[in-house]
Formats: sequence, structure tokens, C-alpha cells
Amino acid sequence: DGVEACREIMDSLPDTIVSIGQGVSSAVAVTLTILATAEIGMLISEKYRARRFEEGRKVERRERDAQWKAWLARRDEAAANGEPFDEPPPSEEESD
Repeated sequence: DGVEACREIMDSLPDTIVSIGQGVSSAVAVTLTILATAEIGMLISEKYRARRFEEGRKVERRERDAQWKAWLARRDEAAANGEPFDEPPPSEEESD
């Protein structure tokens, strides 16, 4: 009868709620794990990008310093030989 059916539903309700809660908590745990993994991946990627950027700047500085040293050496050599030196400095060459 209807009353008995209601009692059966009401008796199984706590088990149903617990089962739903376990399923939801598992989904939440998986979601949080995925989000945490993605965040860690982004942090590692950002650190790598920052390190590569800084390494690139160091290389550029070394190249620029080498260009200036070579230019200064050519200028000094021309001056020592009494020759004219009209080569623009490296910074002016790059801005053209």
C-alpha cells in the first residue's frame, strides 16, 4: 500500500543521501585535484618563462658589450694610426 511504500522510501532516504554525498565529494576531490595540478603547471611554466627571459637579457647584454668593445677597439686603433674614424657607435646603428 501507499503508506508502506512511503516508509520504505523514508527508511532508505539516509542511505540515499549518504550515497549522493559520497559521489559529490569524490567529484569535488577530483575537480580540486585537477585545478591544483593546473595551477602548479602554470606556476612552473611562469617560472620557466621568467628564467628564459632573464637568460635572454643576459645574452643580449653580453652581445651588446661585445659590440661596444669591438667598436671601441676599432676607434682606438684608428686614433693610434692617425686615421679618421666615422663608424657610428653600435647604439646608433641599431636605431636606424
